Amino acid sequence: TLRDERIERAYVEVSAACGATYYVARWLAGKRVDDDLKYEVVSKRLHSYPCTASMAWDDEIGDTVMHVAGQAHYEILAPLAVGLPEATPMVRSPTGLMIPEPVPSRENLRNIEKAREAILEDLAGGKPVSLESLRRRRRISSAAMYSAVLMLTREGKVRRQGERIVLT
Repeated sequence: TLRDERIERAYVEVSAACGATYYVARWLAGKRVDDDLKYEVVSKRLHSYPCTASMAWDDEIGDTVMHVAGQAHYEILAPLAVGLPEATPMVRSPTGLMIPEPVPSRENLRNIEKAREAILEDLAGGKPVSLESLRRRRRISSAAMYSAVLMLTREGKVRRQGERIVLT
């Protein structure tokens, strides 16, 4: 149940035999739909629950049982269409294992530049900005955000004060 872009209640129609789905659902309550539901709720909670699903690679399914369970949970949240990435394209490695397709370097550079511009734009008002609020509001990956902060720091344009960034 949603109210004002916040998950008020999460109902479970069918749970995993171990009860992990109920556990994940309990942690969804109170979260905003634009929160990082994939990592902060599904991934963290599913991996910390005392489930019997294996983290050993299974050649038949091309992943670990735990990761397949995580994908099933992501699909449940897909109608919210936020906080969840599209499925990662997989490729066969030289050893025959299925692995996530690497992101092209030009896309990484574009994401870092986007993060750099967002940081400078938000700091234009003269007030410190927290990394978390910037990442959440702008939908920028942590990797791109930290890379941009490192570049801006090296250029002498910003400095960090704990979890906040300020203009120099």
